[in-house]
Amino acid sequence: DGFFVFLFKQKTADEIYQCDWSSDVCSSDLDATKIDIRGGATAAGTIGVDGNLKQLGIRGGQAGAITVGGEAKKIDIRDGMNAAVTVGKLLKTFNAAGGNATGALTAGAIGKAQFKTANGVAGAIETTGLNGDATQGYLTQLKVSTGAVNAAVKVTGDAGKIDVKGGTTAAATIDVDGNLKQLSIRGGQA
Repeated sequence: DGFFVFLFKQKTADEIYQCDWSSDVCSSDLDATKIDIRGGATAAGTIGVDGNLKQLGIRGGQAGAITVGGEAKKIDIRDGMNAAVTVGKLLKTFNAAGGNATGALTAGAIGKAQFKTANGVAGAIETTGLNGDATQGYLTQLKVSTGAVNAAVKVTGDAGKIDVKGGTTAAATIDVDGNLKQLSIRGGQA
């Protein structure tokens, strides 16, 4: 004559997969909602998410590789990007600020990528395509402020706006296989 009530909370990948983010490798085979790391905890570590990533924030520098198998909605790195960031599908928003950006940024397609770094960008920026089609490797907007771009930018599809200011594209190549809507370089181009 009684009844039971069961209450449960579905856990996110962050809650299910616990690890010491300062260790060498931290990964999840689930989607991750939000990962927030402060104080340079990724000094030598690797972050891997096989599914989709909603938000990743790193404060204090990044030296370990970041790999997302699916889509990434937002990746925000402060105080230095010093290792590769790879997203298998669409990377909607990417920000790197402070320090150097020596790690490569690779994604199937990139919505908006912004670098506000003190010493510029030295790692390659590349799209590889979506769903096995390289022509879908679009870049909507790339903005580099201050410092120099010393790396290749390779877009396998169309590019909307590429804007480089406050530095030089000293050793860089900008290669767009599809259509390029706007290219703006202020501060020198070699």
